[in-house]
Amino acid sequence: DRGSVHIILGTVARLTLSPSSLYLPFTMEYFASLLADDDDNNCGDTTLQLEKYKDRKGNYSVPFNHKEEGHNLGNWLNTQRQLKKNGKLDVSTINRLESLGVFWDVFDEKWENMFRLMEQYKEQHGDYNVPFKHKEDGFNIGQWLNKQRHFKKKDQLEASRRDRLDKLGVVWKVNESPKLWENVFQLLKQYKQREGNCNVLQNHKEDNFNLGYWLNTQRKLKKKGTLEDSRKEELERLGVVWNPSDEQWEQMFCLFREYKQRNGDCNVPRSYSEDGANLGRWLSFQRELKKKGKMDASREERLEKLGVVWEPRKK
Repeated sequence: DRGSVHIILGTVARLTLSPSSLYLPFTMEYFASLLADDDDNNCGDTTLQLEKYKDRKGNYSVPFNHKEEGHNLGNWLNTQRQLKKNGKLDVSTINRLESLGVFWDVFDEKWENMFRLMEQYKEQHGDYNVPFKHKEDGFNIGQWLNKQRHFKKKDQLEASRRDRLDKLGVVWKVNESPKLWENVFQLLKQYKQREGNCNVLQNHKEDNFNLGYWLNTQRKLKKKGTLEDSRKEELERLGVVWNPSDEQWEQMFCLFREYKQRNGDCNVPRSYSEDGANLGRWLSFQRELKKKGKMDASREERLEKLGVVWEPRKK
């Protein structure tokens, strides 16, 4: 009977004996087919339970151990998927489940559920400019949409899915949407508040969005003269430095000036570090640039005003 089959299934699943020590003439598929045969008589009842679950949850993503009216609905649905995958599910059951909207691949189902939530977002907000932290019915569709953009950029997004998202009006490039650009700008503000600066590393992700790559893109647009003036001003007010190497030089110069104020001279030992930065090595590098005639004139002038000796006497 059905209870016996479940007991046998549980026992087989726990056996760890090697094939040489025990021969079982049955397979897990065999026992699953017994359950399927047994369930075939009650499939109508089970599909009704599935419909009830869908009405309540909005999808057929039934957790494996979920029970509906005492019946393990998740286990049953998973068994149907396995039988379908192995070509052992009867056509009538396949048609019945497909007519309900059941997906045989759970990953396809998850994608469809997120797509449905995107449509729901559009109905409520009028667009698809989903903030990166936004959740719909408990699911982070902002993060999901960002992943679709990533897959699209890497040419890893299925053509059918790309077309469906295109028809929805999804904007693939963040810079093309004022609202999306503002969403990312808020992430940069969040980074600035936490770290005290806008020196975002190239691969740094903020709330699963590659903020470092985005900021580097803004720098490239600025260099090409194609960054909107309003955006350029917003970034500059926040403290973004367009040339990161300039910012690093300024930070070292500030440390050098503090050293001079504290010690009364610019004779920094080569191995001396300030706030974790090797100030002595930095000064030695500036002297090397000056010697080779490669130092920026304005930097050379600032260092000389501070009192730097370009060729210190050897002791």
